[in-house]
Amino acid sequence: MINKILLFVLLLFSTQFVHAQGIGNVVLFAQEGERFWVILNGERQNQEPQTNVKINELRAPMYKMKIIFEDKTIPELDKNLYLEEGSEVTLNIRKNNKGKYDTRYISSVPVAQASLEPAFGQYVMTFGQQLQQMNTQGVGTTSQSTTIQNTTTTVGSGGNLNNNQDNNNISINLNLGGLGLGMATQQQTGIVQQQTTMTTTQTTTGGPGAVYIAPQPIIYVPGYTGRIGCPLPITPNEFDRMVASVRNKSFESNMEETAKTITKKTCLTVSQVEEMVEVFGFENTKLAYAKFAYRYTYDIDNYFHVADRLTYSSSQSDLMRFIDGK
Repeated sequence: MINKILLFVLLLFSTQFVHAQGIGNVVLFAQEGERFWVILNGERQNQEPQTNVKINELRAPMYKMKIIFEDKTIPELDKNLYLEEGSEVTLNIRKNNKGKYDTRYISSVPVAQASLEPAFGQYVMTFGQQLQQMNTQGVGTTSQSTTIQNTTTTVGSGGNLNNNQDNNNISINLNLGGLGLGMATQQQTGIVQQQTTMTTTQTTTGGPGAVYIAPQPIIYVPGYTGRIGCPLPITPNEFDRMVASVRNKSFESNMEETAKTITKKTCLTVSQVEEMVEVFGFENTKLAYAKFAYRYTYDIDNYFHVADRLTYSSSQSDLMRFIDGK
């Protein structure tokens, strides 16, 4: 009987541990660099306003989310945050076509494939805990500490089985008295005792003469060192499907509308924008799309290459002026 109970407890702990890992992550970033706080189910996630926040190990499929901007002239956002199990979702905070702020879905990748290193300037935390990591440049101090402690006590006819895991606030108490394991005055006690402490500490302290090496962001365009217009370009396969969807339309106007609709929900590289521009047959459509796609492009400092895909010099000059104005 005791063995069955121990097995039940172990299974219960396993379930609690898996649950504690969360079902997904979320990344929220402000396209124009507005600083904001994130509140999930009434809990403020970042103590200081940030422009890019990543929250790991969210444990529910849906949260009530509030975005509060540091700029008090910008109205607060109240949204429902939906998560897909095992995925990291990226959302863009930006103005919509009506000039009002909103969140827009950018991408979703399996958590196992998501970058373990924070993007430059990104605030990273685990849901329900303090700040874990922030990628900044220069001399400074970062610290990450995790402590897990398990203690298993006495199992017997009149004893208790207790297990406390401090960080996850898990506590189980089983009173085995009254199970008919022995007489009240008889002690049939089996003792299982295990105490495990795991501490992981990562500290970098800056000071005079100290060297601080910040985690480097992933560069999705080899050799590119310029500004980043959006966080994560779509894969070649996703882009091929996008092109196929645009080409499937019968009229140029429908092709342009489809291309813009898809582009608003994604992130492209300059080379992908160049290829999409060449899908269109009319020069005015090429130019209109080239201007539209600028704000949804990863390597925006390479954007002048898009002008080479336009036929007329007047269109090329028009696009260059547009870029200069940005």
